[in-house]
Amino acid sequence: MPSETYTFYSDQMPSLCVIDSAGKEHIFGDADKVYELASLTKILTAITTCDLVASGFLDLDENIEDINFTKGKVVLKDLLSHVSGLSFNGDVEQIEPQSKRLYSNLGYEIIDNFISKKLENDFGKINIAELFNQGFKHIIAEQSDAHIDFYGSPAYGAKANLSAIYALLRQMRNPTFIDPEMHKLMTTTYLENLRGIIPGWGNYVHCAFGLGYEIKSDKSPHWMGSISSSRTFGHFGQSGVFVMHDPESNVSIAALSENKFGQWAKDLWPGYVDEIIESYS
Repeated sequence: MPSETYTFYSDQMPSLCVIDSAGKEHIFGDADKVYELASLTKILTAITTCDLVASGFLDLDENIEDINFTKGKVVLKDLLSHVSGLSFNGDVEQIEPQSKRLYSNLGYEIIDNFISKKLENDFGKINIAELFNQGFKHIIAEQSDAHIDFYGSPAYGAKANLSAIYALLRQMRNPTFIDPEMHKLMTTTYLENLRGIIPGWGNYVHCAFGLGYEIKSDKSPHWMGSISSSRTFGHFGQSGVFVMHDPESNVSIAALSENKFGQWAKDLWPGYVDEIIESYS
């Protein structure tokens, strides 16, 4: 992939890929350096899970049994879209499912446990990371020099270089691995008009999420900027990384960093995203 000189805050976001409205890629900084993906891992988990649904192995409306569920029925799509009522790490008692959007790492751990048990008769003992390595990773690996390692938690345990995340960005724009109708479902808000919390950003009256992807909707202020459309979807990670695609401007961005998420990101990202979209629409 080509490399270009850029002024998009390279000291704070040293690896950047932009795919412009015409579909041309622009690579800035180091495409080979490997970064922790943190919660971007949830996208890999969600794509792998939803592919299993599209292939007939799972059902999004299937009831999930777990000792943490004390307030009501929880189905697979509740866990994928953070409406199971579980807290971030399960250290607070579950609230009523589908009543509020509570971002939860524990929910994604439960998805992994559920799938392992569900598929044991067909595949033997297997987890999300292994399923990813047997499936979607091969699509990522088609990109030259791509490196991606799903090594741990389905909520936050993967690392990759920009070349690999560039391939993910292409799949977000034009899916070839996941069924297109399933991709549409993943990028459509599940249970609209729910209040909720985005860690590090605060409370929103309409805290939109699809299946795995956060959806911008009318959130403001927001890390996806002020000029991206309400249909923009993506995810960010506490390791200081994010990916996003705006279907209306047709601009996609992947930015990787080693700077742990903090006030610097809240100050930088909204304007950073706006500047990129203005430049590449």
